[in-house]
Amino acid sequence: MLFEQLKKFRIVLDSSEDGTPPVFSSGDVLSGRVLLELSRTSRVTSLKLHAVGYAKVHWTESRSAGSSSAYTQNYSDEVDFLNHRETLLQAEDNNEPKVLQAGRHEFPFSFQLPEDTLVTSFEGKHGSIRYAVKVKLHRPWCTVKKIKQEFTVIEPIDINTRHCWSNPVPHSLLPCAPRSPGSSPVVLGEWVNICMESSVWDPKPQEAVPTLCVNPRVLHKRV
Repeated sequence: MLFEQLKKFRIVLDSSEDGTPPVFSSGDVLSGRVLLELSRTSRVTSLKLHAVGYAKVHWTESRSAGSSSAYTQNYSDEVDFLNHRETLLQAEDNNEPKVLQAGRHEFPFSFQLPEDTLVTSFEGKHGSIRYAVKVKLHRPWCTVKKIKQEFTVIEPIDINTRHCWSNPVPHSLLPCAPRSPGSSPVVLGEWVNICMESSVWDPKPQEAVPTLCVNPRVLHKRV
């Protein structure tokens, strides 16, 4: 039986720091390995990897079709940001399955994320932006075994570019204090303290404008 032969099957992504979840940006190299531990000799047809990144949105609105009837209108859409496939293990040229001995096996992988096409991971009420590495294990006369490991993408914004100058915002949010070395990273859904500073902005060129600074106020905000 499959579950008797397969003792361990999981994806491990390499991290820049031990014990911290890996975070990536456009153009980074994503690397890791697939761990496979078998209790006895097994025949494997293929081991395939699929890295995905997508944005999904869905919401509903109530509509009226007259004085006595109403219905619910559904809206949804999806956009792909990442679609990478590779084969980690393949059957022989004569389609004969590979034979893996009992014990632990590792299958490394590494690929570069697309340049300038990814957006920051997000979880919201009506939508989300998610990234994950999926792996499928195919074996003769067995159900396909699937595993998935999600990862986070954070796209930095350079506020010094002219693009940002042409679209100024009236408020800026600044961290109250840098994260101390050894502290846990901030993740989506966590409550953090931030400071808010407000300044007057005049887009007219070549004209000096005095800046009004409001005393920083500590806010408790969920990210």
